[in-house]
Amino acid sequence: MCSIATLLPSRADRNTDMDVRTDTRTNLPRRFLGTSSFPQRVCVRLSLLGLTLIGIPPGLQAQVGAASQGGSGADYNHELAPRARAVRTQTSIDVDGRLDEAVWAQAPFITDLLQEDPDEGALGTERTEFRIAYDDNALYIGAVLDDRSPVTGRLARRDAGQGDFDYITISLDSYHDHETVYQFAVNASGSFRDAVSGGGGGGGIGGDISWDPVWDQATQVTEAGWTAEVRIPFSQLRFSPDEEQVWGIQLRRNIFRNQERVAFPFVPTLDRGGASRFAHLDGIENIRSGQKLEILPYAAARGEYLQLESPSGIGFENPYQSGSDHFGEVGLDLKYRLASNVTLDATVNPDFGQVEVDPSVINLTAFETRYQERRPFFVEGGDIFRIGEGGPAGSTGRAPQLFYSRRIGRRPSGRVPASAVFSDVAAATTILGAAKITGRVGDGWSLGLMEAVTSQEIGTYMDATQAVDQTVVEPRTNFLVGRLRRQFSGGLTRFGFFGTAVNRNLGGTDLGGRLHSAAYSGG
Repeated sequence: MCSIATLLPSRADRNTDMDVRTDTRTNLPRRFLGTSSFPQRVCVRLSLLGLTLIGIPPGLQAQVGAASQGGSGADYNHELAPRARAVRTQTSIDVDGRLDEAVWAQAPFITDLLQEDPDEGALGTERTEFRIAYDDNALYIGAVLDDRSPVTGRLARRDAGQGDFDYITISLDSYHDHETVYQFAVNASGSFRDAVSGGGGGGGIGGDISWDPVWDQATQVTEAGWTAEVRIPFSQLRFSPDEEQVWGIQLRRNIFRNQERVAFPFVPTLDRGGASRFAHLDGIENIRSGQKLEILPYAAARGEYLQLESPSGIGFENPYQSGSDHFGEVGLDLKYRLASNVTLDATVNPDFGQVEVDPSVINLTAFETRYQERRPFFVEGGDIFRIGEGGPAGSTGRAPQLFYSRRIGRRPSGRVPASAVFSDVAAATTILGAAKITGRVGDGWSLGLMEAVTSQEIGTYMDATQAVDQTVVEPRTNFLVGRLRRQFSGGLTRFGFFGTAVNRNLGGTDLGGRLHSAAYSGG
């Protein structure tokens, strides 16, 4: 469980933040401009303690506030933000990167992209055109990206870094509440990246890259540069039930050879408004997010083929493994739309065999290794359980993590006795079932509630005398986490409640010295 100490900067962080060199553009210490992890953690800690600035002189408070507006002014009016328009198509669009369908000629061009780097606020050095269309099932984005020099592209795995080639990024605030941003990026070679993040923070694609929606993208390199087509199904997004939709959108292009990044709309570097500075996307009408009920049963089979050898001095074979073992499992995933903005997700005996394997880590410390969550059930809608935004893109700022979902279904914490020669212990605790409710209710309220139950795991073992025994290596456990959040000032300010509970059945086990029977936290 986490404590308030989680919210405080580590000694290493404090040492890093002693660098207070001045930024020439604002005459502010750089540590207050998001160049380290400490300022963001301070913001989160202070928001939990009453949204009061503590320990910052009043004069500096005013300077920080002015800098955060990025020159936009405290009376920034989001209604005056730039607007883009999507046109409905009655014919299908073949996502091949060519933009040869008639709808692309009808869609308004978006060409007024301005530089974020290197010449902030200047026109881009190359012409860039974006166009937006949609049908009953998906949103389409077409891009024509002129370039007088050869295009830089590279084939890469999904979610690989996007720094050293030409690419475009599409950021959508489909609820238009400045709370959640869905990001889609594709480079000139067709490699792609996607993520979901909170509505604050700086530019670029960041956030949780373990979110892997189903979407289509294609690119073509031409004599004039390159083109791209993107299809984003509405079923992969969450949005209001209104007949007439208004979304938030930001479009970016990276020109690698110039180290240039242009954006529509342009947001000054020092403006931390995030999604509240996006353009309005108009024209989307009469769409639906998908089926109200989705049920996905599964059956999985697995085989283990090993060359087994008995330890030295042991004259009998492993009774728990034959060298050719087979296993089978069945389970069920369910998604049900309780209301237009509230979704229930449930899973029974989930199978995460398709999830990417964690990287190998040598951990010589007293602290557990924190792995990225990649399991679909815990990733989707998981942003509601995160607190803070971290620093701007490219910084080392990290938001505190009060809920670490990888502990649900982790490796059993108990062990068989050292006298055991052979043993049969589960590699991971079985998740019997889990359910969560996430969504938005009322005016500016977001909620998340998740509960999961893991099974008791028993380890069976045999010692050198061939005596067989067993021990409980993980108790039956119930996990519960709840989050309620309210946003103000167009998403720039948030106030919320957070609570977690863990209850374990330790009766009849010898795990009392290793685990607590119950643990609770809240704030």
